[in-house]
Amino acid sequence: MNQQQSLFEFAEMPDWEQAAEQEVRVADVVFNLPLERPYTYLIPEALQSLLGPGQRVKAPLGRGNRSVVGYCVAVRSTQTPSHRLKPLEEVLDREPLLDPMMLELTRWIGERYLCGWGQVLESVIPAGVRRKSGTRLIQCYTLNGDAATRLPHLKLPKKQQQVLAVLQEVGTAVSAAELCERAECGPTVLAALRRKELILPLRVRSDVDGDVIVGSPQTEPLQLNQQQQAALEGILANIRGRKHRTLLLHGVTGSGKTEVYIRAIQEVVSYGRQAIVLVPEISLTPQTIRRFRSRFESV
Repeated sequence: MNQQQSLFEFAEMPDWEQAAEQEVRVADVVFNLPLERPYTYLIPEALQSLLGPGQRVKAPLGRGNRSVVGYCVAVRSTQTPSHRLKPLEEVLDREPLLDPMMLELTRWIGERYLCGWGQVLESVIPAGVRRKSGTRLIQCYTLNGDAATRLPHLKLPKKQQQVLAVLQEVGTAVSAAELCERAECGPTVLAALRRKELILPLRVRSDVDGDVIVGSPQTEPLQLNQQQQAALEGILANIRGRKHRTLLLHGVTGSGKTEVYIRAIQEVVSYGRQAIVLVPEISLTPQTIRRFRSRFESV
């Protein structure tokens, strides 16, 4: 008697399906929406070393896969088949904005007050921190103001000429990496041009897409006169002695008070501490920011 053939033949699982069932790295992400639970996303291999809990990410959300900014609240391994998960698009922050304790506190707040975890996170992180956290400082270069008039009288190596030609063509600041690529040179060529004072370095704040936000030439410290130096020494004596005192610095506009402030803050920063600068008038804010960014990497 012939045995009845099975309706379905169970062949071995293809290799690509077996691989999909292996352990994968995933991230639990919450959004600024009234959602009850985190969404799980596949972490692409290129992002695995960059991502941790407390960082912001861009991820596709919904049937239309709309790109939305969310917060990574956990990174883990799972046996979930990778073809069932949407991959993360981008990691926005170099470092976590929230530590584990703050993540746990915000999760509890969301459960206690019946709101989305992502909504709580959005409310506890200041807007200024969110804007800055998606940026980074990069090294750029621009032509010195008098370089064009000096060039005809200089004999420069070919690589240095190529760098200057790129800067003249672009007309704005160019990142060191892009400049080396376009001029087909190395960092030593840029260093040589900087020593000759033909190019100026800038520390430029760039967003995650590489667009420049703010840049200020790195200015050399001004030479203090005798009165400025005396005022600075008085401030530094209190800083070094860890004395809490109120100090008033007198001086007319343009007398160099800001340079004294900068030198004092540099001393504070050298101890791993921080300083707050209050601007007396809102219209002075842009020039004050430019001045301080030209001397400090983190403003």
